[in-house]
Amino acid sequence: MASAGAPETAGQRASVRARIAAAAPWVVRVAVGLTLLHLLDDGFRHGFAEVLLPAAAAVAIALGFPLLRPGLQAWVAFVYGAVAALDAGVHVSHLSRGGAFGLADLTGFLHAAGGIALLVVAAAIALRPKERRPPGRRWLVRIGAVVGTLATVLFLVYPLFLASYAVHKPSVRVDDATLGVPHEEVTLHTSDGLDLAASYVPSRNGAAVVLVHGAGGDRAGSIASRARMLARHGYGVLLYDARGCGNSDGRPENLAWTWPRDVRAALDYVASRPDVEAGKIGALGLSSGAETLLEAAADDRRIAAVVAEGAQAHTFAEARALPGGDGVEAVLVLGPAVAAYAALSLQLPPEPIQEQLPRIAPRPVFLIAADTSYEHAATELYRDAATGPVELWWPEDTPHTGGLKAHPREYEQRVIAFLDDALL
Repeated sequence: MASAGAPETAGQRASVRARIAAAAPWVVRVAVGLTLLHLLDDGFRHGFAEVLLPAAAAVAIALGFPLLRPGLQAWVAFVYGAVAALDAGVHVSHLSRGGAFGLADLTGFLHAAGGIALLVVAAAIALRPKERRPPGRRWLVRIGAVVGTLATVLFLVYPLFLASYAVHKPSVRVDDATLGVPHEEVTLHTSDGLDLAASYVPSRNGAAVVLVHGAGGDRAGSIASRARMLARHGYGVLLYDARGCGNSDGRPENLAWTWPRDVRAALDYVASRPDVEAGKIGALGLSSGAETLLEAAADDRRIAAVVAEGAQAHTFAEARALPGGDGVEAVLVLGPAVAAYAALSLQLPPEPIQEQLPRIAPRPVFLIAADTSYEHAATELYRDAATGPVELWWPEDTPHTGGLKAHPREYEQRVIAFLDDALL
């Protein structure tokens, strides 16, 4: 006996399938149109080179969708729809951080709406009336669908969203008064033609420190508290918005593979300052900024000392070198995420940090890690790879890049003592 509301005859079931088959390609085309609208806005703001690949993939899906079998159609609509729908979270986050609502947010929400429509299409195709099957086979298909959906979310949707978020997170403008100490507003010029907004506190002791914030942040975030701490001790301080962040030019690049170019621009500026003596430039970075400075110091000897707080792994090779790096999460989640990020950013990953660290010697490095096994493992890896002097501190009960907030007096004493010894 047929269940209530279900088509009772083979003809009725076929009619429902036909209506779904006719409507689904149109929904896909509308969703692709909204994706292209969002990419067009992104291209006008940051350049069209990076949006060509996702645009081509979206068009290929629209053209090829009617040619696919229903099961594959449902899978494609689910993957595409989930990634697009999650884009709403990116723009909600932007607005919640104080960003002004603009065209990027509008097209982002429309893009997400198209993604939600695709999820409905995926569900309609998956749940469409089917030909009668034996109960055993019917349950095997259902279990396979559940397992396949979970695997798709974990190993495809999640990595694709991470990569998209890393090159797509909108910036929030920085108020010049945020720093809270007397400073000059300056502009840095990178080797690839970008202008970076920066703040400089003049030196009173002949030394200066370049500060680099973490991924998705800017100079108004937690890096500003480090600037105030250093300024109290007479250090010149340069902190800036990395490319695509705050008030700086460029596309967001939140795995920081190109950030060493920003550091070189910062060093060019500090080295030209009359208040800074030669050989007395240090650097302090948080999270992705810490990883960036370890890379930059390997190739630029103007950095006389590095404080790296919260350095983790920002390439697949670095993650694989950590304990458990050959596990499922590293290989099947991080691997696709890094590959997608490389394709979307049009950048190749840098040389692993553990292979660059020996080039920093004999200049000193101070590694600070959060109270987590993952950061402990990363800092141990980098300490063991270094051939010069390395100081390592694992403060207890400390979250990621939370050393100054959790242990203000000890943090200040340790960091200032390290820099004083290295620079003064």
